[in-house]
Amino acid sequence: PVAKKVKPAAKKPAARTKVAKPQPKAKAKPAPKAAPKAATKPAPKAAPKAAQKPVKPAVAAKAVAPPKKARARAVNQKNLAVFTRQFSVMIDAGLPLVQCLDILGSQEEDKNFSAVILATRSDVEGGASLADAMRQHPKTFDPLFTNMIAAGEAVGIVDTILKRLATYIEKAVKLKAQVKSAMIYPVAIIMIAAVVVTVILWKVIPTFATLFAGLGAELPFLTRMVIA
Repeated sequence: PVAKKVKPAAKKPAARTKVAKPQPKAKAKPAPKAAPKAATKPAPKAAPKAAQKPVKPAVAAKAVAPPKKARARAVNQKNLAVFTRQFSVMIDAGLPLVQCLDILGSQEEDKNFSAVILATRSDVEGGASLADAMRQHPKTFDPLFTNMIAAGEAVGIVDTILKRLATYIEKAVKLKAQVKSAMIYPVAIIMIAAVVVTVILWKVIPTFATLFAGLGAELPFLTRMVIA
């Protein structure tokens, strides 16, 4: 077979690119002149400040006044017995001395006794011994109490001494209560007898005096003394 001759494809002419013509430059217009500035008026002067009053320095806080000392007044023995018993239990439990006094003083209902306990705590906190601090209040803690405390501090058995003092005070309070209850009956009998005798001398004897005077008899000396 005869091979067919392939005709080469005709080449197309390349597209011509048009060269852009340079455009003439626009002439820059001259900038308009700025308007003349308006004449600025001078700012008005600030009004003179009012004369400030001199500020007084702040008054220093007043020092806290120390707690007032409790009035010298005897304390109820029942309250003292309860205080001593509770104090001994706290010391035996291992609480610090100052903390024990602080707790007992804040819980005491008697204001006078509470002030005494807190004053004792302040003295102990300041370095005094417990016995010396209690000696400052002789109407609350008698010499027996303070001397026993001093002995306990010297030996190191304050809790044991407080227990013994509590027992002693409780027995003394119980004995006083028994004596008072035993004295109620005799005192009542004496008072009733005094009232009866007074009524007899005031109402009954004058009646007998009138009766004896009417009889005209001579009365014994004692009878005349009673009537007189």
